[in-house]
Amino acid sequence: MKRVLIINAGPKQTVLAQWAKQKGYHVTVADSRPDMPAFAVADEILPVAPFERAKLLEAAVAGRFDAVTYATNETPIPAVWEIGRKLNLPMPLTRKAVDASTDKLAMRKIFDAAGINDVPYAEVRDVDAVRRFVKAHGYPAVLKPCSLGNQIGLRFLEADADLDAVRSDGLMPDTAYLIERGVPGTEVNAAVLVVGGAVRDSILSDRLHFDGRHKFVAYEHRYPSTLPKRVLEALQRKVRAVCQALELRHAVIFIQFIASADATAVLELGVRVPGGLMWQVFRYAAGIDLMETQLEIAVNREFSAAGLRGYDRHSAVCVRFLSGPPGPLPVGRFAGIDGLEAAREMPGIKFADYYSKIRIPDRITPIRDGSDRFFAVTSVGSDYTEARARNCACEAQLRFKIEADGAPAVA
Repeated sequence: MKRVLIINAGPKQTVLAQWAKQKGYHVTVADSRPDMPAFAVADEILPVAPFERAKLLEAAVAGRFDAVTYATNETPIPAVWEIGRKLNLPMPLTRKAVDASTDKLAMRKIFDAAGINDVPYAEVRDVDAVRRFVKAHGYPAVLKPCSLGNQIGLRFLEADADLDAVRSDGLMPDTAYLIERGVPGTEVNAAVLVVGGAVRDSILSDRLHFDGRHKFVAYEHRYPSTLPKRVLEALQRKVRAVCQALELRHAVIFIQFIASADATAVLELGVRVPGGLMWQVFRYAAGIDLMETQLEIAVNREFSAAGLRGYDRHSAVCVRFLSGPPGPLPVGRFAGIDGLEAAREMPGIKFADYYSKIRIPDRITPIRDGSDRFFAVTSVGSDYTEARARNCACEAQLRFKIEADGAPAVA
């Protein structure tokens, strides 16, 4: 029986663990947080956090694992890389993939070396360096910590007033920032499967998001993308160039782009299963479950997609997030949902549930970053109009019981 170590034990890792158990593997999950959902599936629990790399490496060597894997965030990647190298395990990672996934500045330098022309950028550690970049390259500009994701610490600079706000607020201490020239356009997510060094499937979907005041948090994913054919072709060429630059052989990679008629630029990437619900978009669009794929890449040195379970492919997929302001839900204490079971049975609905099932918040708050999204619905259809109409019909079926400021509210 193959022994698999899964780092982190949240809802997405629970899916990995369920796949591993279904395939007859012995499953150990590593997470220092109490009462995580994957604990109920695992054969063994390792109470170690993903950033405790020395402890994870020691436990992996002692446990004599046949595979180590992770799901939808970058935090475990350095530990997975070290364990894989020490035990000579199959894995999706290369040294360049580790660096590009965990450090946005390193990603830019890898692109430079590969001849991938993107956007002007610089490393900055103080507000004066930010000012000098803006003076040289103009507005808009995007300022973000090199090693943080989920829109944490991100600032969008459109005018001197935004620069003044950065000066007033200050930057996080002991933190390297990346500043880039902003590119206007549509944000596009690419969920990509690489097999044998070549892109096998690349699903492009539009990422609709709130404005800079709300950290550009997504409120809707739209597949297929509505961008013109020639722009989509340019994006697919850049997908292939990025995968080659990272020297990927068998891997799942998630790339965020911004694209217009005149330019395409990478915002960030991770050699991992896409976070949020983007892995669902890939499953219903390409007919492949990326959780199973990630597991099998970790277990099999000579991975083949032919052994994966196939699913129905759909022409259109819509994911919508229902959250506090500027989303449709009011701020207040959450008291439950009526109509949920009926909503899940509606035509074309593939998912309707809380965004985070680790701990359902007892209060709905305004959007500050991606973790504040409250509920999500995934739907499919023969085209995007139908998929979105089904999604909205599902939302209309739901009755959120929220005790708003001073009086009960139903949304």
